[in-house]
Amino acid sequence: ECIRFLESCVDNPLTRHPLSRFYTFEEEVHSLWDIIFSTTTPELSSTYRKSVYSFINKLLKSSDTNDTDLDNLCLTLLNLERIDEDRLEAWIEFAILRHLTGQDDEESQQQQQPAGSSTPVVVRSDTAEEEKSATVAGGSGGKPGPQDGISLLQNLTQFAFRKGEAENFSRTLLKMLLKHLSPNSRGNVTPDLVLVMVTLAGVGQGSGHRDLYLAALDWLLKYQQVMPTESWIAL
Repeated sequence: ECIRFLESCVDNPLTRHPLSRFYTFEEEVHSLWDIIFSTTTPELSSTYRKSVYSFINKLLKSSDTNDTDLDNLCLTLLNLERIDEDRLEAWIEFAILRHLTGQDDEESQQQQQPAGSSTPVVVRSDTAEEEKSATVAGGSGGKPGPQDGISLLQNLTQFAFRKGEAENFSRTLLKMLLKHLSPNSRGNVTPDLVLVMVTLAGVGQGSGHRDLYLAALDWLLKYQQVMPTESWIAL
């Protein structure tokens, strides 16, 4: 209900301005990032997470309309000075990377199969009404996957690129994502995630391109050791 209320405020020009002022002029108290971070709370349903992703994505896409209030709301997401980097990294891990390792599937199976039971038990955390609400909010219902988090990350980085004034934001986020191209990482990288890194590297003066190039080179050298010779030559 709270997310749908915020979405209705964004849709209505009369309520959009006070909402913008609420987040723009009181950034030390209120942040849209707190809403995003709330999706990592295990007790909250997957329907809630999809509603949050849908709301933030809609907000970022609406910034193309050149509406000052929408623009200001989205700009608050680029200000990471007051954001706990540990919480940001935890969200990236939860929303995107755990899907790439199958960790969420394992957790789901553990929740559905009680200890000591040989009979599969189906656990339904969301009601039919919740699933209907998620679909109305722009989701497809069901459990959020990596594309939900990636979509939010893509829209956010594209907004930062358009603004061209968010080098601190891009540097912070790129640093976190590049860890997963390092030789010590588990290699949880997809083409979509690499495109996000490329976009972040190009924000502002494009100083992130050097870091991205070095990380990509380390990644190639890492996988040269495990890839068959034929595959490496083809690459």
